Amino acid sequence: MQQHFEKYIAGMNLEKGKLRILLTVSGGRDSMCMLHLFMKSGFEIGVAHCNFGLRAAESDGDEAFVAEFCAENQVPFYARSFETAAYAGSNGISIQMAARDLRYEWFNELSDEKGYDYIATAHHRDDLTETFLINLIRGTGIAGLHGILPVSGKLIRPMLFAGREEITSYVNSEKIAFRDDSSNESVYYLRNKIRHEVIPVFEKIEPSFSQKINETAVVIRKGEEIILNSLAIAEREVVTKADGITVIDKRELMCKKPTDYYLYHFLKPFGFTYSQTENILDCITGQSGKEFLSHQYKLIIGRKGLIIQEVESKDDKEYYLIEDFEQITHPLCLKMKQEKINPATFTFPGSELEVCLDKEKLKFPLLLRRWQEGDAFFPLGMDNKKLLSDFFIDEKFEIPQKTGTWLLLSQNDIVWIVGHRIDHRYRITDSTKEIIRFSICKQEK
Repeated sequence: MQQHFEKYIAGMNLEKGKLRILLTVSGGRDSMCMLHLFMKSGFEIGVAHCNFGLRAAESDGDEAFVAEFCAENQVPFYARSFETAAYAGSNGISIQMAARDLRYEWFNELSDEKGYDYIATAHHRDDLTETFLINLIRGTGIAGLHGILPVSGKLIRPMLFAGREEITSYVNSEKIAFRDDSSNESVYYLRNKIRHEVIPVFEKIEPSFSQKINETAVVIRKGEEIILNSLAIAEREVVTKADGITVIDKRELMCKKPTDYYLYHFLKPFGFTYSQTENILDCITGQSGKEFLSHQYKLIIGRKGLIIQEVESKDDKEYYLIEDFEQITHPLCLKMKQEKINPATFTFPGSELEVCLDKEKLKFPLLLRRWQEGDAFFPLGMDNKKLLSDFFIDEKFEIPQKTGTWLLLSQNDIVWIVGHRIDHRYRITDSTKEIIRFSICKQEK
């Protein structure tokens, strides 16, 4: 088995003498087997042990066992205890999910702190089979069917070459001590139910069932690489990102088949579900302006594209500007300067990024907020009120421009559509003596 282990990790490009590997060891058969194999292989290793406090004295006994073994063999040992049940309750998740979150968060922290290059877990071939079936039962995509990856970032699984029987045989022949986890026998947990009740049925039909599943997972993994490469190329053709806004070109998207699969791939990072993807596709050729929400993002169907941006909290929608402010940098960079002028000789700004308003007409504090349905103003040069929605149409604003537009208000009057147009009532006239100059500045990165 040592030779198979050495060959397998060589295929993972792990170089002896150059890499430090943190082994996650529970004290059970699989992880103790992994620890012995690594000790014989010449790698610099350390051991991390989690005490989840779920089996009282039994959990403490596991920690003491691993600690004693490491002390006897001069292997660096690290342990941490967790309030797993309390964490699960406060976060509304299962005990298993809580334990998973806690251990991987700590493993990553520990490896960074102590300078380990990789984190090794003792997942083996039968674990992959169980994971494959669990994902299949719950419903999954290609990523769920390729099973446990041998390498995923800093995480490595050097025992995937072996099955449970091979590990048991090696542990017995080498007389490797280990601790039995009584919870592994309980069919209360889905994984154990699959291990003890489901897989044996398949193995009666096909004795090499686990091996076949592993071979299938490898094929799926290679197919996934091809698909991901194709999706990456499509994403460059369809998706653009700028200033916190993502736009999916509708025309380019509809050329990709199957369109629902491509769109779901593009939307999944923003928290949209496959069901929402189907609804979005149903509406994509209809009237623009329809909105869809995920937990953190908003998708708006525009005339030419699907616009995705982060949902703003109420605190991010309104800002008050006092009279003596000179510059703000959030939510946009805006400077203010008070000046005395002679209207007869005054030179007006030549850019929409800078405007001058009659100070006497302004009432502080000014309000900076997003536009809302029903907003109206008197565009410069007009004596009649106009809805902002009509102004946006006349100016051919795309949806990202509309949703990204800020308004400057004095009391309830819109005095400036920031970056676009001032209100006629607040313009400089022959009687103006003092102005406030507003200018949009570049954000410092």
